[in-house]
Amino acid sequence: LLPSRTVHHVGQPVALVVAATQRQAQAAAQRVHITYEVLPAVLTVRDAVAQGALFAEERKLVRGDVDAALAASDVTLSGTSYCGAQEHFYLETMGAVAVPKGENGEMDLYASTQNPTEAQMVCAEALGVPAARIVCHVKRMGGGFGGKESRAVLVSTLAALGAQHTGQAVRLVLDRDVDMQMSGQRHPFYATWTVGATRSGELRALRMRLYSNGGFSHDLSMGVLERAVSHVDNCYRLGAADIVGRVCRTNTQSNTAFRSFGGCQGMIMTESMLCELADHINVPIEHIRRINMYNAGDVTPFSQPLLAEDWNVPRMWDQLEREAEVAVRRAEIDEFNRTTQFRKRGLAMVPTKFGISFGVKHLNQGMSLVHVYMDGSVLVAHG
Repeated sequence: LLPSRTVHHVGQPVALVVAATQRQAQAAAQRVHITYEVLPAVLTVRDAVAQGALFAEERKLVRGDVDAALAASDVTLSGTSYCGAQEHFYLETMGAVAVPKGENGEMDLYASTQNPTEAQMVCAEALGVPAARIVCHVKRMGGGFGGKESRAVLVSTLAALGAQHTGQAVRLVLDRDVDMQMSGQRHPFYATWTVGATRSGELRALRMRLYSNGGFSHDLSMGVLERAVSHVDNCYRLGAADIVGRVCRTNTQSNTAFRSFGGCQGMIMTESMLCELADHINVPIEHIRRINMYNAGDVTPFSQPLLAEDWNVPRMWDQLEREAEVAVRRAEIDEFNRTTQFRKRGLAMVPTKFGISFGVKHLNQGMSLVHVYMDGSVLVAHG
């Protein structure tokens, strides 16, 4: 929760100040002076790859003989792709109220969190009490988008520590600038790739190395990486595939969950690669996307067959292209761009598919408790 020897990133909390008012607490915090020894820092995913600053785990998908498929390809192309971070910017910053019950270490937490179970468990561990003595209440949040799935426990647990030490209720709500410095963002991703294709653009092989910026700790980075690796194929037959993902350790906030949970980063790497391939062989990118789309019965790199009753993307693509008159619009845009110097227009069609399960198998379940009372009323508890 708070570092004892080493501070890993700018904005990492180092102390907790408890006061009667927010203004007093902020004024007291400003009077804290710390002398730091400046240590070497790794700040970007590219620097981390170059210096080997990687967490030990990796995630891998291999299907077919990539070396043979690349050797047999009419065209091979190598390159890199990158996408940056993204701030969650939920309207309500992270906050919590901790209320000690005054008996056996019991505590009520009122937290803006997407994960009340983790808020309960981490708080209990920090306070040294059984989890049953901590009750976490979450009525509603002013936005989360994944940013409050794991990182919010820092705020709720610090509030609980303050309440335990003072014996009084403690309210901790972060200012926007503090929230953005402490909390993680969407993981930046960097990829190196080599792709093999025919002269018309049909994919024959892909070797890709994915790297995410995990920040200074694991957090949920392995789960994000797993989803990115399993979404590199997007909607396309890659041919032989060798996809390996690693998480980089950097001196930044610990990056965390964000809507799509790595799926969009995996797809962005491939779409960027396909755009470069289209430029290299001088064919429209929409042509490459369409001719490489999965057909019913194809199998993904993670060995999932696509059933005819479930796989509708090609039909959707053809229908949208026809009904939206994409060819007509494209011709109009080309003419506009030809006749104007400073204003340009563009048009894109990009397919996506997204896996709806959790990478952690035991999370793919639900439960509910239904009470039907004598007067006909019903109480449903779920989670």
